[in-house]
Amino acid sequence: MKKTLVLVIVAGMLLVVADSGNGSIYYVPTSTKTVDGDTFCGGSACTSADTIIIEGGARGNLRFQDFNGSGSYITITNENTNPASKVVITNDGTVGFGVLSLTNCKYVDFRGDNDGDLAYGIHVINDDTPAPRSGAIRVYGESDHIKLSYLEIDCTNNSTTSGIGIQTGDKSLTNAWTFDTFEIHHNYIHDTRYSGMYLGHNDPGVNNDPYVGTFSIHDNILENMGSYGMTFKGVKAANNYIYNNIVRNTGLVCVHLTGSSKHGIGVQMFEPGYMADIYNNRIEYTMGPGIKIGGGVGNLVHHNEILGCGTCDEVGWGHGIELHRSVTTNTEMYDNIILQSTRYGIYGRYETSGNIHKRNLIGDSGIGEWGGIGLTEGTCADVNIYHADVADFGFKVWSDDGDYSNDDFSLRDTLLLQIPQIGWTLVCVDSEETEGEDGRAINSFDGDPDTIWHTEWSLTDPDPCHPHEIQIDLGGFYDICGFRQLPRQGEYPNGMIKDYEFYVSGDSDNWGTAVASGTFANDQTEKQVSFDRKLGRRVRLVAISEVNDNPWTTMAELNVLAIQPDTDINNDGKVNIEDFAILAVWWENENACSSPGWCEGADFDMSGTVDMSDLAYFAENWLRHGK
Repeated sequence: MKKTLVLVIVAGMLLVVADSGNGSIYYVPTSTKTVDGDTFCGGSACTSADTIIIEGGARGNLRFQDFNGSGSYITITNENTNPASKVVITNDGTVGFGVLSLTNCKYVDFRGDNDGDLAYGIHVINDDTPAPRSGAIRVYGESDHIKLSYLEIDCTNNSTTSGIGIQTGDKSLTNAWTFDTFEIHHNYIHDTRYSGMYLGHNDPGVNNDPYVGTFSIHDNILENMGSYGMTFKGVKAANNYIYNNIVRNTGLVCVHLTGSSKHGIGVQMFEPGYMADIYNNRIEYTMGPGIKIGGGVGNLVHHNEILGCGTCDEVGWGHGIELHRSVTTNTEMYDNIILQSTRYGIYGRYETSGNIHKRNLIGDSGIGEWGGIGLTEGTCADVNIYHADVADFGFKVWSDDGDYSNDDFSLRDTLLLQIPQIGWTLVCVDSEETEGEDGRAINSFDGDPDTIWHTEWSLTDPDPCHPHEIQIDLGGFYDICGFRQLPRQGEYPNGMIKDYEFYVSGDSDNWGTAVASGTFANDQTEKQVSFDRKLGRRVRLVAISEVNDNPWTTMAELNVLAIQPDTDINNDGKVNIEDFAILAVWWENENACSSPGWCEGADFDMSGTVDMSDLAYFAENWLRHGK
């Protein structure tokens, strides 16, 4: 197809136009300040068939207005030259609310990847000369369906408290307008004085400044933020996704302790509204919480790495994940790795309700695994795993040197399972009380923290003395790597275990050496102990002494931890109906399974029979990994 090159004069500007045959390419000279989509393309309105090229080189503020792709996106991008010539837009205090502004724009794809030699072909700089803009990139007016990608945004020389990387907002509009359908991806935003991104309204108390919704924020790098990494305020439409982003070092120029209202949160959802799916993000060294949910019903927060967050050691700010305010309900937090938070790994406050957290790996948090109100931990295989020493998780690479970039947190293929107590049987116990109270040994694995195993005290004098022990058959073989022991609850501490030993074996009584031994803290919190994995189906807990040197032993609950079985039976990378078909073939075929095949791998607990416990593991992994 024949191509032509023509010159067009519009509003006194000389434009070079290349006709591609399917539409035209229009160039924006470095002297241009405002580009009007109603007239820019050959004197007529630009359409999705047209491409707008910003000439390379340095320039001042640049505003695009009234572009409308009418259902298909108009592309605005950087020039592709040899040698490469980056577009550098630096604040000169002239047009627009931002250094780069898009106003009254719809269906616009603004991207800086037209030159393969440049990772970010457009660089936007918001500095102090002569008057800084609140947003380096500002979207305002009745704008929707906007894409922003492959841009570098830099507020290094901005000394004011504004200095946002990407911002939506327009107080000339009411809340009736929603900045709808935004995709912001593969940008590098750094050294802002306030937020890396601020999408949504500023003042919920008045009827101005539009809401935001239907956004996809992914694969961005945000580092060295003066305050927040990302803030989403007043989400008024569904299908919102925040994923694969890196947020690093926030709260660098604001200190909550001195009265600032800017708290250095990594990712924040705020105000009542629709939910967001927040996943696969890496958030490091935030002054406030790594992720803060302050609004929305049914938010999902999962598979994130939240590292060294909450450096501000306050109740409301020092946590890995924080749920905040009564408008936050039914949030699910699962399969996150939360390490070295200053306070709790997960925290709920201000009447949040109905929030579930499960299968999170939480390590070396200043106060503990989770706390506050409105939170419910998962049970059985859905419990969180907590280690005071991060090294105990067995991550592929863990340096503990403060530089998380060198660490490899691969552990998802070996998540820990709290073995369901159903199917357990008591092998033996040296002593139990059955007359003066219900102190039977089986109470220690009945799932009820209010019942206890208590050694005998009513029929003998003196009472049987230490050591005391309990032996349990788990009903199948497991790759055992730890246990949890809950002391008796209530006002009486009698019998709480002080020194202990823990053993694992197969079917025989050959226990060998203890896999773990030590001293429990003298309190009523649940104790977790980890050790090197050992295959077995029987466990033995030996109480060597009692916290007050009394002769008794008591325990409310014992749970055993194992490596999660692999339920991808046919090894195709999915847990689906094909795996279920294999399990069904062997269903309840008693004692049909044996080493090494174990019924084609369907007998996950190696009990000899594919039964309800195997189905429970399968269902759990179906929900987590299936398609």
